[in-house]
Amino acid sequence: MTDTTDTPLRHTDFEPLVGEMFHIHYGSGEQIPVTLSGVVTWGLGYQRDGQHYQPFTLTFQSSIRQHLPQGMFIVSHGTLGDRELFIVPHAPNAVGVEYEIIFS
Repeated sequence: MTDTTDTPLRHTDFEPLVGEMFHIHYGSGEQIPVTLSGVVTWGLGYQRDGQHYQPFTLTFQSSIRQHLPQGMFIVSHGTLGDRELFIVPHAPNAVGVEYEIIFS
């Protein structure tokens, strides 16, 4: 896996990837494929180290009913690499399960 954790992620990294496949890794090499279904910015943002940071939420849709508990998981994408992120199962629906990741 590629370690890209030193580079901060921004909503602009994800906006062109809406509709693309990501994978949530869990257990002993198992993974759930999910589709990035939304990127929403919120709040006014803040300044740190001379840079502006904008809080945002990612929404992912799985196509299977199995859901993971909230917690830290490796999320991977071909362009962005692998990141350990806190994921919350938001809501089951007719398609599968919706997950959220919040960057604040």
